[in-house]
Amino acid sequence: MSHTRSTGTAVAVVCLAASLISCARPSNIVIADAVGPSPATKAGEERQGQLVVYTDSDANPDPSQAILEHGQGRLGYSVTDLKSGTTVISIASGQTEPPVIRLNPGQYRIRAESLAGSEVEAIVRIQSGRITELYLDGSRSLGDPKLRNDAQIAPDGSFVGWRDSSS
Repeated sequence: MSHTRSTGTAVAVVCLAASLISCARPSNIVIADAVGPSPATKAGEERQGQLVVYTDSDANPDPSQAILEHGQGRLGYSVTDLKSGTTVISIASGQTEPPVIRLNPGQYRIRAESLAGSEVEAIVRIQSGRITELYLDGSRSLGDPKLRNDAQIAPDGSFVGWRDSSS
């Protein structure tokens, strides 16, 4: 009988520890709908499209919130082709300005680090001759409230880009 009681106590301790660990780890953020090019931009002649991802930056960190292990600059992210599942490019942390990435038309999954220690995930659609911008850093506000129907909003209420109009 004492063996059963100590087994039950051990299971309870393991469950409590697991729940505490999961509470300490920030949850990942998933942006539900795909982000596409701005409805205001016109398509160019290029066969490829462009992607610009604005990630969190710890260039001027608030010491109480920043995770300094990334170094100075924007945090890293990866771009994965949804059709093939292949990671097309990984951008390392430390960029001062977000790079412009040329991609073939299609849908891509972006996985980015955040200063809070969580991972942000979004789907973007790349269209020929157009620029898709993804604002994961909260740097862009919506501006005109009439544009809200075209806007893609993150779970925290921040503007992250334009709703993919092709889906």
